[in-house]
Amino acid sequence: MPGRRCPRCTLLAKVTSLLSRDGTALDASLRPLADVLSDAPNPYPVLAWPGCTEAPPRASWASW
Repeated sequence: MPGRRCPRCTLLAKVTSLLSRDGTALDASLRPLADVLSDAPNPYPVLAWPGCTEAPPRASWASW
C-alpha cells in the first residue's frame, strides 16, 4: 500500500517522536534507549508498549 510504512520504519518514527523534543532530533543522552527500542527483534511489542497501562512481565522482555 502506498504511503504505509513497514513495522520497523513505523517503530523508528515513533521512538524518534516520543524521545525527541521537536519530533526529529534525539538528545544524545537518549540515543542508547532509542537504539535498544528500535533494534528490537520484533517491532510489534515495542509499538504496542506505549499504549499499555502496565509494564509487561520481565520474562517477556527476552522475546523482544
